[in-house]
Amino acid sequence: MKVSRRVALATSTALLALTPASATNSWNGYHWAGNGQNLTVVVNTAITSQWNTSVAGSLSDWGKSTELTLNAQSSAADPRKCNPIAGQVLVCNYTYGKRGWLGIATVWADVEEPLPFDDAAFDVVVAAELLEHLRRPDRLVTEIRRVLRPGGTITGSLPNAYRLKNRLRATVGLSVEQDPTHEHLFRPRDVLGLLDGFEMPRLEFVVGRLVRLGPRQFANVIVFSAQKPG
Repeated sequence: MKVSRRVALATSTALLALTPASATNSWNGYHWAGNGQNLTVVVNTAITSQWNTSVAGSLSDWGKSTELTLNAQSSAADPRKCNPIAGQVLVCNYTYGKRGWLGIATVWADVEEPLPFDDAAFDVVVAAELLEHLRRPDRLVTEIRRVLRPGGTITGSLPNAYRLKNRLRATVGLSVEQDPTHEHLFRPRDVLGLLDGFEMPRLEFVVGRLVRLGPRQFANVIVFSAQKPG
């Protein structure tokens, strides 16, 4: 059975000044899909003037479809709180105003298959709590390496399956893994093996009351990062 999962890939051109990656919604002909009936969505904006051009451009790009019509209007909503409006979209930039337009779009894809993106399309790829659910996590990591630009970063997290608590469970005959959706159990060296072909691999051991006493033994989560050779 083929399982489809959402994969989030975000650009981070503010951190890396080399050739920026694109964050449009038109990779390989991709655009909004639907049932042929146009959907009109009201987009309320509570933004400062420096965001006007970016938001208007994004609404124009995302609205180039017979499936979707976006009607933008100014909103009196408090930009500090940015409380949702039922059945509508609210765009605020109070929190992100000093960082600039993030340019993040969501694309649904089967991550057990080749990713529908061009080579060297992204500065950063985040695979958070994902690899343990895949039959072939190594194939996804290979795909991530393909879509990263030279010098780009892969980062993510997964369970520290061989932490002390799980080892003790095994000694008394209990199952180490209690999540039936997990296809793999990862040790730190397994994570480093997945990152073979990347440079500067780094592991952090986090989450757990006793992490300070022994990160590898007590941490519930392994956070990893590495860079594609550039």
